[in-house]
Amino acid sequence: MKKTLLLFGIGLLSYGYLHAQDDEGFEEDKAIEKLRSKYADEKYESCADAAIKYTDSKKHQDKPEVYIYASMACLRISQTNEGREEYKKAFSDALSYAGKYRRKDPDGEFYNEYITHFEEMKKIIAEEVENYMLEDRKTKVYKSAKKSLSLINKIHKMDPNDKGVHLTNAVLELKVKNTMEGKKMMKILIPEIKYLVATSEDEKTRPVLTERELEKKNKKIDQVLGDPLKEIKPFDEMTEMEQVFLKLGLIEYAEYLFDKKKYDEAKEVIEIGKPFFYEKNELYEREYRRDYKDTYNMING
Repeated sequence: MKKTLLLFGIGLLSYGYLHAQDDEGFEEDKAIEKLRSKYADEKYESCADAAIKYTDSKKHQDKPEVYIYASMACLRISQTNEGREEYKKAFSDALSYAGKYRRKDPDGEFYNEYITHFEEMKKIIAEEVENYMLEDRKTKVYKSAKKSLSLINKIHKMDPNDKGVHLTNAVLELKVKNTMEGKKMMKILIPEIKYLVATSEDEKTRPVLTERELEKKNKKIDQVLGDPLKEIKPFDEMTEMEQVFLKLGLIEYAEYLFDKKKYDEAKEVIEIGKPFFYEKNELYEREYRRDYKDTYNMING
């Protein structure tokens, strides 16, 4: 009888524990659902308020989606008149929370689920950076590069796997006279980007490294870039903005080398993107522009 009561008691405790766990999971799901509902109803300030409150809550602060919704809501506030007084730096906040999100999701498990938001953020920054890079007055080139570098670093935080962003980042380091850092980054990035192929069916043979060589290589990459460097995706698997930043980085680096009278290196770099950007290409997600072709012809003319 005592044994039966004991087992019954353990059963009740187990049920209570599991039920509490279910409730906790339900509450967490309910929190995300609340943010999703507010965002869908275009209550962006309310969504931002709730999401930011969750980021300070012990119960929810480790949930990546909380930071994503904070970023999404702040981006919308920056584009509307809602919440302007309370969120005077809404776009900057949107970038900040996107970076904080990635710290909670280092493997990017939620990234593709919210890819539309991250691509939109990248597009806005790409337009800003392209405008800054058009600055041809020597007195303003350094300042423009500095502003661009700050923006690119924020993109890097939310998507550390974007090779084009890495490349653009390295070019900007060179332009702000941080030459040693820029060269270190290029020494790692360019050999990797040379393995870019159109589709996964195309193949470029990589050198086979020993375990020790690979460990040494990865250690150096981590020291220079601050993150492990995954193999570059085939071109058709890149998102639109990954392709855009790659093109921008190749153009800017090739022109930088050409201006430094390093003509052979400039030709080598601009050649990498020729199969993808020189002529119209159905794999390129964006409308064709002649910018790559003009740079290629200038360097090879």
